[in-house]
Amino acid sequence: MEHVTADMVRAAMAAAEQGCPISAHNLGSAYEEGAGGLAQSWKLAVKWYMKSVEAGNAAGQRNIGRCYESGHGGLPLNTATAAAWCRKAALQG
Repeated sequence: MEHVTADMVRAAMAAAEQGCPISAHNLGSAYEEGAGGLAQSWKLAVKWYMKSVEAGNAAGQRNIGRCYESGHGGLPLNTATAAAWCRKAALQG
């Protein structure tokens, strides 16, 4: 992830809370990396990736697939579910 500032995280949080799927995905990525002053948290990364997935965001689908593949964020390790999410993302282009 490029250099993420605290201001960028605050803006993403505000937009994500209003339902922006791209901001939800970006916030999930920031939590995954511990960027922008956030403590690294797989649990919060999964929370925000799921919000982006609920809106049909392909990047969120890919990343939630990765989380299922490795069992991150409290998700069960499940390669079939991981593959299904990655396929869904791929079909969107």
